[in-house]
Amino acid sequence: MRIQLNDTKVKVFELAGPGAKTPLNEVFGADEVDSRILTEVTKLVKVAIREIEKDTLEIRPGLSKIMKVMSRIAPELVVNVISRPLRAMLAQTSGTAQSTVEAEHNNLRSDCLQKATANDNLG
Repeated sequence: MRIQLNDTKVKVFELAGPGAKTPLNEVFGADEVDSRILTEVTKLVKVAIREIEKDTLEIRPGLSKIMKVMSRIAPELVVNVISRPLRAMLAQTSGTAQSTVEAEHNNLRSDCLQKATANDNLG
């Protein structure tokens, strides 16, 4: 977007903040995320405003700055670390989703067999 708006008066700032302590953490991923690595929202906002005032176009406070450097050095490691909570959540729900898909498949198969049997009885 910054490139698209390069010849305009619009400035595009990118804030890639680290995980922040919000009420959502209590709902999503409370078990998978270590709250000690989360940033206070007020601190994150103060850093963002300070950097915007200094015309810093790419703002990466705290842990996100380290993650950017690490993604250059060991990209697979970073992806694995970041995606760990998501994989855990998917593992919990995939059993339910897989059971639902299997049940739908079995219902469809049963319907097809019943229709095939009915057609055989007609002929």
